[in-house]
Amino acid sequence: MRRLVGTVALAATGCVTTALAARHGLRFRLEDDERSLWRQAEEAEEQFESGGVVYPDADLEAYLNDVARRLEPPEALAAIPFRIRVVRNPYLNAFTLPNGRIYLHTGMLARMENEAQLATLLGQ
Repeated sequence: MRRLVGTVALAATGCVTTALAARHGLRFRLEDDERSLWRQAEEAEEQFESGGVVYPDADLEAYLNDVARRLEPPEALAAIPFRIRVVRNPYLNAFTLPNGRIYLHTGMLARMENEAQLATLLGQ
């Protein structure tokens, strides 16, 4: 019985490992449909930014971006540089666009009690 358990444990351990080479860097090439999505995101961003709902506070944005950058691996940041913007809206909401823009509503920020909660939201 011990021999059977040992064989099963050894076989299970072998299933856990992989022979795939580690991937370094996040350089990638966008496909046509992805480029289209990227363009749509940039157009939506332009409309959103010109709509007057973005809360203009450079210090707040710098703080939010600093918290997020501490969570983001440098390779990912190099591939898709994100930028956090604050939206003047009382609802509990946050959303992101495929081009790396992250929008947080003031209502969401107002209900946070500490930086750990902010990091949890940004890490999603």
